[in-house]
Amino acid sequence: MNQKVDTRVKYMEASCIDPDYQKTNPGIIDELEKGFYDENEGALLKKYRDETQDEELLRRVSRDAREFQTKYRGCSQTSLNALITHLKPGGVTDPWQVLPGMTALCVGIAAKLDGPCGALIGGLYAIGMEFGRKDFYEPGGPREGGPSNFQACMALASEYCDRFKEELGTTICREIQEKNFGLAFDVNDPKVQEMAQKGTLFDTWSTHACRVVQRGAELAAEIILRERQGRTVSGEKFGVKD
Repeated sequence: MNQKVDTRVKYMEASCIDPDYQKTNPGIIDELEKGFYDENEGALLKKYRDETQDEELLRRVSRDAREFQTKYRGCSQTSLNALITHLKPGGVTDPWQVLPGMTALCVGIAAKLDGPCGALIGGLYAIGMEFGRKDFYEPGGPREGGPSNFQACMALASEYCDRFKEELGTTICREIQEKNFGLAFDVNDPKVQEMAQKGTLFDTWSTHACRVVQRGAELAAEIILRERQGRTVSGEKFGVKD
């Protein structure tokens, strides 16, 4: 990755970690995004100009998943929002047709922590929207022998879960929190409720969870784009590496 993009990524990451960053540096993210920053400006513009359509979509999914988790929280909603906004899986164009139903699936499902990560659920939902069976009468499995959209979708969902677990170490919300935050935040714990009232809990979730949501959305987008085109999406990863 060239120096220009390294600079842009550094400022975008700083924006995520410090919610007040853009207030103290007005316009900097827009300038970096549009390539107006003087240092190596031509290299950045050339990089964006040479992007394939799939690479651009992947970059936008990555950016919005991170940004919306930072601003609004709700991992299952924010990951799916980015995927619907830019990929429109299954022809769905309005994220809010499905996002209300994702509310109860955040924080390990119903804030119980012991269920799957919400970012993973959002990605699975998008894969299902794109590749899942469209009615109960489709031929093939699971109700009869032979290939089917149901079986094909399950194979892709399994691949997605395996890749998510390989990169993040687990698919379980509690374990992801312990690994990334150093502590599992049980919202039923009075101490955690006090943190929520003070705002420190949500700051912590934003700082760390935005990276989990970002990568979960990227992995789902990579699978969807690959299957649409019948090929692997090439090009470097646009996610922020720690």
